[in-house]
Amino acid sequence: MNQDMQIHQSFRQRPLMSPGVVHGMQLLSMPYTALIPFLSRMTLENPLLEMESSAEDIPLDLVETEQEGEPLKSGNRGESLPGQESFETEEEILRLELLLSGYPGEIEETALVILGELEPNGYWKGETKELALRLAVPESAAEEALRAVQSLKPAGIGARSLSECLALQIDEQMKDASLLRRLVMEDLPWTAGNHIRQIQKKYGIPAAKAKELVACVRSLNPYPVDLTDRRQGGAYVYPELRVHVKKGEARAELSRRAESLVSVNENYLPEVLEEMLDKEGKEYLRECRTRALELMGSLRLRDRTMEKVLMEIAACQKDFFQYGFSCLKPMTLKQLAERLGLSTSTVCRCVQDKYMETDFGVIALKELFSSQVKAEGAYGSGAAARAAIRSILEQQGEDYSDRQIAELLSQQGIHISRRTVTKYRNAEKLLSRSGRRQHGN
Repeated sequence: MNQDMQIHQSFRQRPLMSPGVVHGMQLLSMPYTALIPFLSRMTLENPLLEMESSAEDIPLDLVETEQEGEPLKSGNRGESLPGQESFETEEEILRLELLLSGYPGEIEETALVILGELEPNGYWKGETKELALRLAVPESAAEEALRAVQSLKPAGIGARSLSECLALQIDEQMKDASLLRRLVMEDLPWTAGNHIRQIQKKYGIPAAKAKELVACVRSLNPYPVDLTDRRQGGAYVYPELRVHVKKGEARAELSRRAESLVSVNENYLPEVLEEMLDKEGKEYLRECRTRALELMGSLRLRDRTMEKVLMEIAACQKDFFQYGFSCLKPMTLKQLAERLGLSTSTVCRCVQDKYMETDFGVIALKELFSSQVKAEGAYGSGAAARAAIRSILEQQGEDYSDRQIAELLSQQGIHISRRTVTKYRNAEKLLSRSGRRQHGN
């Protein structure tokens, strides 16, 4: 192989999660579907910790993934969690690697959001401009956060297209491969179709060199990571937050406090210590007690933080909990963090992979955060605009173009462009006018 395509090996050392790192950075991020297996493992490792029998009775709901912005349909199922025996999933390793990279707070917080939005194959289908608006951060911070995600291993994570995914791998694995990178970014279909002559002619290289370039492109991995365990078909979730409206007031509470899932057997320690004469054995038990109490303290902190975030959300989105997504107010992670006096990364961990039980179904907590759109001198949420678009197309049943939808929204006081209507319609997985016509036929 030519010097232009020299491959160099790189070694990935996955960080091991010490108890301190897990307690300090990860407990808040864990949904119950990961927290319960994790605590079960801790009780096996620590003789002073006991899993409460009621923790095993918590129903885990198999939720089918639907359009973003709609309640999830769920049903109680007493099934075990496949693949949940170990906390160190590929997704959690990526998240921890990012947290340990030392990026500034705003960059780290935005990158965590991108990680949570990755497709099952590791791609990111978002836009940095829209992300910046949604999180109320500069667009430059969103772009830097995307670069941070794309720096993670294996190379290709966070790519927005196949060409970008392969280019990231070329940058990681090969030196002086500008020609190969150009081929991937400009003429990738030629490599799939084995169009050697076209490559020869455009790049002015011999046939042998063109064949070598094509072979090298084909050796790259179009799917850098596999996250299908969490996202395929359905996902096991437990709505650990509840908000129900009674007499016009939104009442919020935790479905189950994490602190109640385990307990420390303090009676066991003095009895054993009196019988044991071995110094190392006594020291081991004392260390177990310290770790057990640290874990309980971390669980109490998790409960208090989750409760604090929940109460503020319930207060800010009172109309949403009464009437649904059409009344969802614009709210960003940063704004909520400022109201609570918390860091944005803390709020992000509270929101990630958490679900809430409401009067109209189980919803992902992240669905309550939406960017702003202009609405009659004030600002409404992007989610409300998306709900209005769905209402126009489904309830009125008219064959409107995106431009006509934008005009109808303007009459309702929601002022967004035709391009924004197209983006929101695609996000709702609604067909275009031509697509609706074909579907109708």
